[in-house]
This record gives sequence, C-alpha cells and structure tokens, in this order.
Amino acid sequence: GDWDHFIDAANYGPPPWVRQALCDLAERGRVTIIEGERQIVPGLTALPAPGHTPGHTVFVVHDGRERAMLLGDAIYCPQQLTAVDWSAATDVDPVLARQTREWLWREIDSSGAAAVGPHFPGLQAGRVLGRRWQAVPHA
Repeated sequence: GDWDHFIDAANYGPPPWVRQALCDLAERGRVTIIEGERQIVPGLTALPAPGHTPGHTVFVVHDGRERAMLLGDAIYCPQQLTAVDWSAATDVDPVLARQTREWLWREIDSSGAAAVGPHFPGLQAGRVLGRRWQAVPHA
C-alpha cells in the first residue's frame, strides 16, 4: 500500500532522491513488497496496521507464548493505546488509523504482549492492562 501510494502514485512522501533510490533498489530486485499478515522469518511476523499510511505495518517478535509488538508510527505515544481517539497530524487516513489503534489496544491487552513504538519516551516498552498503560521495567 505504501509503495503504491508514495512511490507509484507520487503522493506526498519521500523527497525525489529517496524515491529514486527506492526505485533503483526495486529495479535491482532488492525490494520485497509485503501485503497482509506475513511471517518474515521464524519468530517475526508482519501485521497490517493501516491508517498512519496505507501500507503501515507492525511487527510481532514471538517465542512460544512470549510476544513483543513493534508498533512503528501506528502509535506515537503510550497514551494513544488507551486514548485511541488521540490522532497524529501525519495520519493519512485518521479514521482508519483510529480503528487500527483500537485493534492494537485490544490485541496487546488480550495477548499480554509487550509493545513499544519508536517515539515512546526512552523507547520504554510496556503492556496494556485494561485501560491503563504500564511500563515494563528494564532488566
């Protein structure tokens, strides 16, 4: 979805030199487009999380029953997991982004997975407990 939206359709996205570099990599067979849920390697699964961008993806690292979710920009701050109506100005589709945040909240809460986003303060992972975010202590 992101390739179609930002590269092929040339919507607002990467600067021209980045777009060109990505196209060059694709021409050399160095880009793999993934869609839907997909196991990347054993223990790492990509899950679609559209809204922030059309093809936004979160990644789940798993080992047996232990799971950690890498949220990307689907969730900008831990508070968005429990206040799903908080949006980011950069969401391409704010309604879909909210639905994705609601799904992520339910998924993290029900699975007990730890989760972290690249904009979380101190890159602190945490868990959702009901309607509350609780940081996971550093080991």
